[in-house]
Amino acid sequence: GALRRLLLLQPGDRYREPELAADRARLRELDLFTDVQARVEITRPGEATVTWIVNERKTRDLRLGVSVGGEGGAIGSLAYSDVNFRGRAERLSVVGIVGTIEWQAGGAIEFFDPWIAAPGVRLNARVYSEPRFRFSRELARDVADLSHYFERRQGTTWFLAYPQGAGREFTLGARLEAVDIEGLPLGRLRNTPESVDADVALVSAGWNRTRIDDPDYPTRGATTAILLSGGIADHDAAGLSGLGRLSAEVRRYWPLRPTPRDPVARTTARAPVVALRLAGGTTLGDPPFFEQFFLGGIGELRGYLEDRFWGEQFALASAELRWPFGRRVTGVLFVDVGDAWGSEFQFQRGVATAFSQHTGFAPRLGYGVGVRVATPIGTARLELGIGEAVRVHFALGGGF
Repeated sequence: GALRRLLLLQPGDRYREPELAADRARLRELDLFTDVQARVEITRPGEATVTWIVNERKTRDLRLGVSVGGEGGAIGSLAYSDVNFRGRAERLSVVGIVGTIEWQAGGAIEFFDPWIAAPGVRLNARVYSEPRFRFSRELARDVADLSHYFERRQGTTWFLAYPQGAGREFTLGARLEAVDIEGLPLGRLRNTPESVDADVALVSAGWNRTRIDDPDYPTRGATTAILLSGGIADHDAAGLSGLGRLSAEVRRYWPLRPTPRDPVARTTARAPVVALRLAGGTTLGDPPFFEQFFLGGIGELRGYLEDRFWGEQFALASAELRWPFGRRVTGVLFVDVGDAWGSEFQFQRGVATAFSQHTGFAPRLGYGVGVRVATPIGTARLELGIGEAVRVHFALGGGF
């Protein structure tokens, strides 16, 4: 009963595949199950029966983990989670981390409620003090004793999601955050600021539409996401300023051969897929350094350093040919074209850096091959990208 009320498809409703995919994604989001599948049977003309097949997991656990990212170094974590907090499918998690980059430590407490006010209305709240690492090397090679770049972020975020039916969702969010930056060579920037630290207070509104057949391996359909945020930034060096941000992303999927309509059968007979992503965004006002758009690495522009480009605008187009080999392994051919530009934070001429920036739109090309393996903790991605150089990228999860 508690789980059934979270589903969009209820007994007596008209069967729609996008709603079924959204229900599966919602059940997976609860983190109560190691696997979630739906079997659809046509019992008689005009009538379908949906049977949910789930494997329950332990609701409480303590995990010790180590990850290695494109930013270099390793991050160790110790996390406690209760995915059925108070017996209501709520989730409470507490995590502590320490990174080998400058040996920075931090932690966060997060709460998730899948039923905050009405069916499907979800709340996610988070309080944190943690480091964020961006770049895989020092930003300027000619500065003695320059530390590796990182951001110390302290604050809270709140996020509400309101389902609208037919795969549509409206979101509201808020973020209060204080950010201190280390490792940015201010003396090598044009119009050198005294500090790039800042506090931000932002509210956001978004609209999403998801109409795909499978959240894990989509073969047909599309997703659209639009996000608008605005607020104020209190710069340590320049005082208060207005701040706005608009971004949008569209994803589209085409199967190269017919696929079974039944979701369970589709997992054992995966089809080759062409996937396309178009994304772009712009900022308004006077954004702090950390509120710009960053582009580069396995998440966006492969064949380039992580967060290689930054700016007040960005544009990105990605295309992939995904070819499955069995149920868990997928080969990938990809092409990325994109850029981030227009930043006020430009290096002076002659600075020895691998992160030179530009003010005008100058799209970069990256292409290559990769392999993805489905694991119990997410999809492992190993990709070889050719762009500014030949680079090997590895990540757990992500992608489109």
